[in-house]
Amino acid sequence: MKIELRRALERGELELFYQPLINLGTKQITTCEALVRWRHPDQGLISPVEFIPIAEETGLIIPLGEWTLGEACREAAKWPPHISVAVNLSPLQFRNRKLAALVADSLREAGLDASRLQLEITELVAARRK
Repeated sequence: MKIELRRALERGELELFYQPLINLGTKQITTCEALVRWRHPDQGLISPVEFIPIAEETGLIIPLGEWTLGEACREAAKWPPHISVAVNLSPLQFRNRKLAALVADSLREAGLDASRLQLEITELVAARRK
């Protein structure tokens, strides 16, 4: 799976899906959480539960995270201005000294205002710590 995941990054087999968060008072979407999925050519859609731990173990989480952040910012820039995007980051990404520059570059390249981006720690990490 490690080799296939590396190839998936190169071949563009990753996709983002968005989970909307709704303000119950206004019934409007306020944020969409970017969720990465791997569309494997033989196995179909693979859950991040299966490939994110491998990406973290191999260091592929860095390029995977860069792609996710850039893609989420590009897509969110097309949305109505009251909707923000939330992107999960792994602890490895948070420790990366280039993270601030990566975020700034992604926002600039997409034309997305920084107030519309939320960065969150991955749920998988939080679940493992319990």
